Amino acid sequence: MNCMHCGAVLPVRAERCEYCGAATPYAKANLEEKLRQEKKDGLKSMKRVSGGMLLFLYFFSLGFYSCIWYILRSKSLNRLAPNKIRLPLWAACLYTFLIVSWFSLPQDFVRLGLGLSAEAIDDYFSLAFLLSFVLSLWLAFRVRSILQIYASQYLEKNVVVLSIASSGLMTVLFGALYLQFQVNKMISMELLNPDL
Repeated sequence: MNCMHCGAVLPVRAERCEYCGAATPYAKANLEEKLRQEKKDGLKSMKRVSGGMLLFLYFFSLGFYSCIWYILRSKSLNRLAPNKIRLPLWAACLYTFLIVSWFSLPQDFVRLGLGLSAEAIDDYFSLAFLLSFVLSLWLAFRVRSILQIYASQYLEKNVVVLSIASSGLMTVLFGALYLQFQVNKMISMELLNPDL
């Protein structure tokens, strides 16, 4: 095999020329395969979860499943639309912290006797609830946008708007639960298929 840039003789399957550093056709094929494998690995956490299991996880965990869902899926979701919109992991972690603190800290204040008044505890409780609600909405609509942007690569825009996470009300009411149903739908439509 010869270098296409300088003509030097190269070993078989060399990715770069030893003399001029130019990439060979073999390097380009390897790069495409590496990118394909990275995308496939990135979509592995985008799995189908049955409806019954989703409902069980959501209600059994008292809603904590939605926090965990955003954390577990953030990397895969960010690979779906890498240059358009991202789901920051810090936001998913902050949402989890707010939910956990909303459930546990006010009771700890009372139990530990930190000298806080009932009004201060109520104010904290209200603030944590409000922040977690706003962050959950932001995360849900961010994921909805990511799924729609990804689907628009394969479907016409009007089809995407009508078929992928089309209900804003369902996004508000059920968040991660509704979005996982949409991921299941996209897998059924073969839009999300890690085997491709």
